[in-house]
Amino acid sequence: MVTDLRIVKTRKAIREAFLRLRASGVPVSKVKVKDICDLALVNPSTFYKHYLDVYDLNDKLEDETIDAMLEHYPDKDKILSDPPAFLNGWRPAIDSQIDDLRVLFAGRPEAMFRKIESMLVERYSARAVNERERIAAVFSIAGALHSLGLLKLEGGQSDDEIIAAVVENLNAIAARIPDGR
Repeated sequence: MVTDLRIVKTRKAIREAFLRLRASGVPVSKVKVKDICDLALVNPSTFYKHYLDVYDLNDKLEDETIDAMLEHYPDKDKILSDPPAFLNGWRPAIDSQIDDLRVLFAGRPEAMFRKIESMLVERYSARAVNERERIAAVFSIAGALHSLGLLKLEGGQSDDEIIAAVVENLNAIAARIPDGR
């Protein structure tokens, strides 16, 4: 954990400068380190002490933002055990980071769902007692988030009861996966 206040302030300035550029409509491919440094009031060498390039910065900010979203999500671990509770916490969790999510994933909501899925799968896979549990977790999480993502990407209103039922059905199917022993 970084505790040096100078490092914290420098990273915050770089982050805010990058997000300001992106929020103004500049795509990642057009963001220049020089522009970030000018806004953040840091030297390029300082930027490169913390990040490899603009894409590394973008990737780290996406991960940090999703991590922060999941930290504000008390029911994130209930996708398999209590799908309705998981879904009730979904919107407030996203809302906690909505401004940064909109900027970082502008025009790429599917990338956001993939990152969230990856983080949740990693979390559940680490807890799996055996391969069957790991497969069941991946199956249910991917199915639930894919369904939720499709509804959101299509711009429709999602019916949480329907999605909860889908997740419960996915869990039931996953529970029938043989151990493979």
